[in-house]
Amino acid sequence: MLIPLLRYTDEDGSAFTINETVTALVENTNGTVTYTDEAGNDTIIDVTNLETLTEIAENTDGTFTYTDEDGVDTIIDISNLETLLYLLKLLVIQMLK
Repeated sequence: MLIPLLRYTDEDGSAFTINETVTALVENTNGTVTYTDEAGNDTIIDVTNLETLTEIAENTDGTFTYTDEDGVDTIIDISNLETLLYLLKLLVIQMLK
């Protein structure tokens, strides 16, 4: 929606209307967002699947189970430093996504 903000007249006497562009972004209660553009048209955006879920769980035998976004489990043995560094790398990668 355009809202007339002010009228400007240049040195040649030409008058211009300066409009403010109004848009809106509203979070709905059903996991969608409604964007209203300058012309008043609504676009509904589904944001329910934008989050990726991963999990890491400590097992009782000195290992961890890492579950990725696809549900695939990876057992990580932290008994040596190389494996521990690999675990830290996985965690950092997931935090940057």
